[in-house]
Amino acid sequence: MEEGKDDYSEFMGKGKARERTFECEVPIGFVHSALLEPYRTRYFIEDEIVKDCEIEVDPAYRGIERILEGMPVEKANIVTERICGICSHSHIFNSVRTAEMGLAIEPPPAARAVRVLGQELERIHSHLIFLAHACEVLGHETFAYRSFLMREPVMEMLYLISGNRVHYSIPVLGGIRPRTQITEWKGQKILRELDKFEVELKKFIDRFLSDIMVMSRLKGAGVCDRQMARKYHAVGPTARASGIEEDHRTHMYEYEDYDW
Repeated sequence: MEEGKDDYSEFMGKGKARERTFECEVPIGFVHSALLEPYRTRYFIEDEIVKDCEIEVDPAYRGIERILEGMPVEKANIVTERICGICSHSHIFNSVRTAEMGLAIEPPPAARAVRVLGQELERIHSHLIFLAHACEVLGHETFAYRSFLMREPVMEMLYLISGNRVHYSIPVLGGIRPRTQITEWKGQKILRELDKFEVELKKFIDRFLSDIMVMSRLKGAGVCDRQMARKYHAVGPTARASGIEEDHRTHMYEYEDYDW
């Protein structure tokens, strides 16, 4: 090699572009803006292509089961509701149901209906907050903010029912709290808000599914077929999207009188 020439100029002089491959490992977690639960992921990247990924899922152990040992049921339900600020109703709902089953308590139909209403409104706002963060990861901030905006009417309905936007404290042993009873004016307002919400949500879904950028980043990514869904015991919307009829509500007696 002539003096003053390096490898790069030697290759370029022969008309050849030197190929260079960069391999690296990118660890993410346990706390990350895109991963709101305790996940740790390791991405193995070759240039800009993700070649492999390892996912470690661990519960954030807080010793709640040990804390609840020997605690009065009414006090324990205050703790269980605060396990999560997004699905607080689900936690206290199941906590109260478990105690009622052990004590052979049958709540009245009206109380069960209000519990189901709280559960379904929470399900909707939970899905919307997930969609908002998914849009954020996709790089579509407009849809992320739109999802949060769509969530607001649902939060307001929960506030109307319970007086709170986060911890609603609807179920108690044998029924519901008196302040969460659905009066006629409450019921009429909720029905009107739900009708408006359904119209706006359908518009948003159509807009979302027709967005070229969003669909180009989603199509073919993270495909979970029926076989994989069964192998990893997928549940809920993930299982149903893979063609498996799985819905835990079919096992809950509170839902016996409802079709969804």
